[in-house]
Amino acid sequence: MTIGIFAVWMPAALIAQRINNGNRLQFSWKKVLAGCPSWMRNTAYAVFIYAFANFFLGIAGGMAEQQHGLRVFSGHWMIFYGMAFCIFFSSWNLPSMLKTRHCPAGHEVGHGDNFCPTCGLPAAQDSPNP
Repeated sequence: MTIGIFAVWMPAALIAQRINNGNRLQFSWKKVLAGCPSWMRNTAYAVFIYAFANFFLGIAGGMAEQQHGLRVFSGHWMIFYGMAFCIFFSSWNLPSMLKTRHCPAGHEVGHGDNFCPTCGLPAAQDSPNP
């Protein structure tokens, strides 16, 4: 289960970076999950909260060694597999998020921006890549 996370999470992380225009400082899950229905977003956030609660309860509880490891890591597996699925679904449902937008001067513009952060020109809705 743990090794499989890398197979799905690496492409999911690359897609999430593409949706956020490679901006790691202003990363937004709201942008990444924009193509998901609200119930899916809420479930993803609930799984995230559950995983942390499960982790701390698993550490605090006295269980057999094998059961202890499975409980502690099962929440993490749920986070990574679940969020990867949500990222894939979001990009499949709204493929326009993966396209690069440009202003009339050719500068790259974020998906949520109405104006170019470099020159201030209005962002074109469907501009071709230069």
